[in-house]
Amino acid sequence: MNHSSRATGLAFFVSILLGGITSAAVAGTGDDPLEKLPADVRTQLLAHLPGVVLNRDDTVAPLVKPEDWLPLARAEYEYDRPKDAGKTTRWTIEPAKRTPGTTKGSKVRGWTIVQSNGSTRFLRETSNGAIESAITINHPNGLLVRLDPAEPVIREPGTMKATNSIKIVVSDLGSPADVEYSGNARCTWEDLGGFRIKVPAGEYNARLISVSFNGSVGPASVNGTRLMFVASGVGPIAFTDDREISAFLFFNDDTDHAGVLREVRRSE
Repeated sequence: MNHSSRATGLAFFVSILLGGITSAAVAGTGDDPLEKLPADVRTQLLAHLPGVVLNRDDTVAPLVKPEDWLPLARAEYEYDRPKDAGKTTRWTIEPAKRTPGTTKGSKVRGWTIVQSNGSTRFLRETSNGAIESAITINHPNGLLVRLDPAEPVIREPGTMKATNSIKIVVSDLGSPADVEYSGNARCTWEDLGGFRIKVPAGEYNARLISVSFNGSVGPASVNGTRLMFVASGVGPIAFTDDREISAFLFFNDDTDHAGVLREVRRSE
């Protein structure tokens, strides 16, 4: 395939695919546990994770030590797809001997999330205790995706909301200097509070984390929000991602991008 045909195909993909515990202890446990959330977040949860939220729980501890909420250890997460009966998706977390973008011999801890749909995200810890992702490889499309600064996965302790501008560069995996698309997006990370969550793996106390993008890459927008419930000592127990960039770069289709935890298998 020549570069022109490849660019046309990629442009098509971009335009289409990017295109609580007890009633005494829990605050806000009315008929609608999502009532205090922003309208767009509530709508997204109702559409993609129906019945997952049991109630709001203001007793769930805030994010103090990020690694407790997203354990950086060898593990395989299996998720059911709520609106796609019988189908699952897997995230495999593995240690990386070297984190992309760091110097040789760096002591920065790095890990990968390998997703069963054909993408690999590189994670790293920061000096202030956050977890972020700057590099994603989309294997089916042969693309390297770089974010500068990195996308926050879990912010540093004590942070409830933060916004920054991120430059997004999409390159040919075999020739990183060959930029297919680039653009900028405003990224807002927010801790939306504590909830009691029910998934196939059981019931958990969890924090709801939102990462929203607003911007464009090449001819297409990258607008939308990833919502992730994280439980201390477990990690992500439910998620939904309607960001158009995720449809293109991470999921490779335009179907339901949501998952509820069925099982976690850990190894040393």
